[in-house]
Amino acid sequence: MDRLNRLVAITLRLQSRRIVRAEDLAEDFGISVRTVYRDLRALEEAGLPIYAEAGKGYSLLEGYHLPPVMFTQEEAAALFLGGEFTERLTDESLRGHARSALMKIRAVLPPERKEFIERVGSATAVYIPAPQPTFAPHAHLSLIQEAIAHRTVVEIAYQSGLRERTTRAVEPLGLVYYASHWHLIAWCRLRLDVRDFRSDRIMAIRPLGESFPERQDFSIREHVAHTMREGATTYPVRVRFTRAKSVSSAAVPPTGAATAVRRSKSRARSRTSSTTSSWRGSFVGTSGSTMIRALRPPFSLSTIPATA
Repeated sequence: MDRLNRLVAITLRLQSRRIVRAEDLAEDFGISVRTVYRDLRALEEAGLPIYAEAGKGYSLLEGYHLPPVMFTQEEAAALFLGGEFTERLTDESLRGHARSALMKIRAVLPPERKEFIERVGSATAVYIPAPQPTFAPHAHLSLIQEAIAHRTVVEIAYQSGLRERTTRAVEPLGLVYYASHWHLIAWCRLRLDVRDFRSDRIMAIRPLGESFPERQDFSIREHVAHTMREGATTYPVRVRFTRAKSVSSAAVPPTGAATAVRRSKSRARSRTSSTTSSWRGSFVGTSGSTMIRALRPPFSLSTIPATA
């Protein structure tokens, strides 16, 4: 990126965020912190009212607004593609806002860019299995986002993977999508620890009108990375595959990895390991014309630590 485009990008970053750190700008643009200081000084000399907060970062003087910037056709196409993923991977509380935002963007595009977007849209399709809710379809995600942004304590009625139902007050810290579901990461006042709540298992949620202090030592990205790296537990499982005719191949559930398969004319047994407990309670499923059944977890379900 040349310097002119970088100066424009830094200006937009300052306008879109309350505080911007020089170190973050340096990392994002692949330049040194000293170069960031030179760029900020150049913007100040050009008349941009940049305010520096000692120990925090930089911001535009309150009340100052730049004129609207038109999207390029590539930027607009990227936003509309993101809208397709939003349609597939979120709930109705967010889909409506996304549709409204994209409609506003489409309305201000010049005719040639509207035509570009329509052509790209008609030739693009996103096929991702939508998350299957445990209960009736819900619309919690928008409320969860608001609670995270405003640091508002919420009360949730939750059913765990072991079908344990509890009502608890939590302090929302982050929202993460993995394993085909959205997960609320929050400080649980019942467990007195950070807990992971799958959003489709939240039966009800309501704000309590109470704020909680920011947890300066908590990073959602570091927490998730640590959990994925260190927190995964492998549970050995024996499963049986049954087919109407001969078994020519066997496939295990997506969360498992087969280590040994014994075949007969109509059955195949496999020893597998799983890093999740979604099979708990004697997993039964199908794969094409194959029936898959968990035969014997070698331990009691009570030995599996609760994650929520």
